[in-house]
Amino acid sequence: MNLSHNKLSGTIPSLPYSYNWTLIDLSYNDLEGHIPFELQNASQPGAFDHNKGLCGEIRGWPHCKKGHRIKMIIVISLSTILFLSFAVFGCAGGSSRVYKAQLPDGNVVALKKLHHLEIEEPAYIKSFKTEGNLCDMLRNEVGAVELDWIKRVNVVKSIAHALSYMHHDCNTPIIHRDISSNNILLDSELKAFVSDFGTAKLIYPNSSNQTLLAGTYGYIAPELAYTLVVTEKCDVYSFGVVALETMMGKHPKELITLPPSSAQSIMLGDILDTRLSPPADLRVLKDVIPVVRMALKCIDSNPQSRPTMQHVSGALLAHSPFPKVPFHEISLWHLMNQDV
Repeated sequence: MNLSHNKLSGTIPSLPYSYNWTLIDLSYNDLEGHIPFELQNASQPGAFDHNKGLCGEIRGWPHCKKGHRIKMIIVISLSTILFLSFAVFGCAGGSSRVYKAQLPDGNVVALKKLHHLEIEEPAYIKSFKTEGNLCDMLRNEVGAVELDWIKRVNVVKSIAHALSYMHHDCNTPIIHRDISSNNILLDSELKAFVSDFGTAKLIYPNSSNQTLLAGTYGYIAPELAYTLVVTEKCDVYSFGVVALETMMGKHPKELITLPPSSAQSIMLGDILDTRLSPPADLRVLKDVIPVVRMALKCIDSNPQSRPTMQHVSGALLAHSPFPKVPFHEISLWHLMNQDV
């Protein structure tokens, strides 16, 4: 691992003995403090050169003075690697603890450690954006108007892509278990980020995956009430609720409880957020339709009938044709039967 020339500062954290640290290179940074014992004999020559204040029992380096060391965590964030001191975030999650850390520039990140049988010190790290969450934006009259149809579609797409990655692209699938509008954070450009992994759970193929009920009321998949078995379809249901909430501007509780036979009498225009002008423009409508259609599929009471997040993500990425039915004639039945 070559971490040289990265302007890293602070102290080097204690690292697991099980890793092969002979390939690590921390030269040409601004690191200081004690070089961990596990690195002193394993690292290649020159691995710590050109740092301003390192010390240790390595030949050529000064011995450290006795003092209090600050515990640090390595965080890999997109293009930069940062060393962060951490403190308990205030919750212990469904399967491990959650921490928070504040960067020198004031940004805050949330850290969650997920237990894995084959990894001694794993950590799942998610940036904690502080521009507000989707729930607050939708409840705010000014914010709701700023969040126009295209931005709302993009918010839903971002959530879908994130969950698809967690469910299908991680070596061990991660189930979030608490997808809600409160846990979708928005940055200054109104881009969406999935947050709060306090109840997240790793899903193993040979495990029962039974757990205590977790999540936010109104977003929890109905089958969890009697099975307590966590599957990716639980996240799919929660996603469907959030997607509908995003397009409706409010929680879709009344829509969720309606029988499928009511779909023919409910028009798309009747459920969309009235604070925005109706998406009558075909260029906008063709993007709104797939979002509502997939959301309706995701809240199916039968988990087996719900699509996977990989399917949802792919459907939202696919090119959408212009609808054949005028906006004011489109019902939820049309959407559910793909008859538009």
